[in-house]
Amino acid sequence: MDDPAIREHPDFGGIAWHGLGGDVSEQTTIHDKYPSLDAFGTEHSGGTWNADQQHEDMADIVDYTRNWAKSVTKWSLAVDQDMGPHNGGCGTCTGLVTVHDGDGRSRSVDYTVEYYDMGQLTKFVRPGAQRIASTASTTVPNVAWRNPDGSKALIAYNGSSSARTVTID
Repeated sequence: MDDPAIREHPDFGGIAWHGLGGDVSEQTTIHDKYPSLDAFGTEHSGGTWNADQQHEDMADIVDYTRNWAKSVTKWSLAVDQDMGPHNGGCGTCTGLVTVHDGDGRSRSVDYTVEYYDMGQLTKFVRPGAQRIASTASTTVPNVAWRNPDGSKALIAYNGSSSARTVTID
């Protein structure tokens, strides 16, 4: 990124961050060094290894966007009941939907928790929204946006079984 010819090239769209490991705060480190570069959260997946997919999804949405990502993209969008097809890669990754093929439920679709989690985000946060300030919280992780029409959206996630108080000004 230190080369301005790359950063300013018309075919350069920004940095894609994959949620495969590491510390998400690195996105902020890069943003602080190159504030004009767009960052995109790409290729994040749920899978059979996640004991609490909703918690994982909501943490990703909050963490990636609080650290300058302009998008959160799930991978895969659709899989069959055997988590395929794929050409190598992840055989335990889940999709937003499961499309049954060749089993007793052929052509039926199951909507996963990932579908509903992403639906919560996209129902209220419109294309072109800008992240705005909100107070970080480990008790109720949250992130806020201003939509292009001026409306505001807040996602606040209480992953505990206890009620939590949130103040919104």
